Amino acid sequence: MTVRMISALAIVSSLMGCGSPVPTSPEAKSERNGFEVAGHMTDKRHGHYSILLRDGRVLIGGGAAAGGTCAYSTYHTSAEIFDPETGSSRATRSMSTARMGDEGTLLLDGRVVFASATQHTRSKTYPVEIFNPRTGEFTPIQFNPAFEKISRSMVLSNGKILAFGRSGTIWTIDPETGEFEFKNRLAVPRGAYTATMLRDGRALITGGITDRAVRDSEIYDPSSNVITKIGSLSHERFGHVALLLPGGSVFIAGGRKGDPASPTQVTAAERYDPSNGMFSQAGSPGNEQIRAAAVLNTGDVFFILRSGEAVLYDPENGTFHPTGHSIGLDYRLYSVTVLRDGRVLVIGGSRNGETLDQILAYRP
Repeated sequence: MTVRMISALAIVSSLMGCGSPVPTSPEAKSERNGFEVAGHMTDKRHGHYSILLRDGRVLIGGGAAAGGTCAYSTYHTSAEIFDPETGSSRATRSMSTARMGDEGTLLLDGRVVFASATQHTRSKTYPVEIFNPRTGEFTPIQFNPAFEKISRSMVLSNGKILAFGRSGTIWTIDPETGEFEFKNRLAVPRGAYTATMLRDGRALITGGITDRAVRDSEIYDPSSNVITKIGSLSHERFGHVALLLPGGSVFIAGGRKGDPASPTQVTAAERYDPSNGMFSQAGSPGNEQIRAAAVLNTGDVFFILRSGEAVLYDPENGTFHPTGHSIGLDYRLYSVTVLRDGRVLVIGGSRNGETLDQILAYRP
């Protein structure tokens, strides 16, 4: 599953700040320290998805291209495939609906399911779509009995899709038949939370927001269909990141806390250990907002902060290390994908109000 740790709430708040495009200054290239241009997309995009396919290529699609003001933005149904070996990108078939902020989930057979779209449409239905890299086609599953948006999704060991609805409902979706099956409901309904699949197949749900940020955490076991409340986070937070580390623990960082009308940044990180069910402190990446995060092939965690600075977290000794590299100031709504060769792609996004088509590469 690609790593694009920008929640729908964060996307909406960021889009509210877009305006007339401002040309990127000549100094912008010199600000990119350690990041090189690896290619360009066929379309300019921000708020899009990017997913590493089984063959090493990257599927990119959806998002928006700002056209002067937010009210006149163009929301994409288009998709493309980027080949890191050649540095070229080519268009594939289009989706049935524009998608903004979707992460996409890689299925066991190499197909990709899209379920958590922030769709810019008045439609009352929210179709799930499946992309087949062998044919380049998207196939929609039109029936959604909940008639609600799906906020999180992941693949189970039996090949079915585990989906969390915005209202707190839990469903499974059969990608072969398109059948939805209601399973359960979160003990604490919330928004802007994280759901992370543990090694044993259970799903860890952390944080989120009700009328304010919460510390509540729970675990859903698909095999028994049981929801269990567990210990609270060390810090209340919403819009944060939660990443499964190679050792099996979950690394949690970033996000905001307090009243959603005037939230403050959470600076402390923490880890959840499934072996004892405990949360513990894990240092701090700094006082800046985390714009993107991904687990590298080495097991380290890669961050890009609001300033554009790249930071690494070493799970073995629990320390954060500034890399001294940066994509530059004012980048937002890009996607991050880790390649097989260890490079990190930073794809598209917007800078100073201008939507970009560039694909940057960074080698840790």
